Amino acid sequence: MIDGTMSLDNPLDNWRFLLGKWRGESKDKYGGKGVIVTIAAFTEQPSDKFIMGMLEATKEGQLENRSTSMMFYDQEQGKFLRKSFFSYGWVNNEVEFHSSENEIRFGVVIQPPPKSFEGMRWRSFIKKFSGTRVILGLEVAKGDDEFKEFGATEFVKTV
Repeated sequence: MIDGTMSLDNPLDNWRFLLGKWRGESKDKYGGKGVIVTIAAFTEQPSDKFIMGMLEATKEGQLENRSTSMMFYDQEQGKFLRKSFFSYGWVNNEVEFHSSENEIRFGVVIQPPPKSFEGMRWRSFIKKFSGTRVILGLEVAKGDDEFKEFGATEFVKTV
């Protein structure tokens, strides 16, 4: 529901505003310099029990990354879960550790973990600002250090 109330039947209903096409930009994020433009499309695939996201990120006109994600609500655990598959060759297994009507925060386990990520802990988030504006992002911590933003992309709905 877009009005900000959580559905008692399926908390995923609160996030259906994501369905459609989005465009986002981030500058000097995700461990690099420059502007990354990301085009996203969210659908209910393979059924209304899921929100599937397909994202394509480019930097200076060159493909940076493609990803596909499947978000769903596990009634048994009482948590949102998301699996995100990246063209880099790994999968993020994401389990909610906090949610509200305007935010979901996930703990992330990467499989297989790249060697360069050794000793790092990851979290991801979705923040809803309105039915047409959202931020998707990542946080990282080394060892026992505090989490810091690794990157965030602000998206605006286009269709």
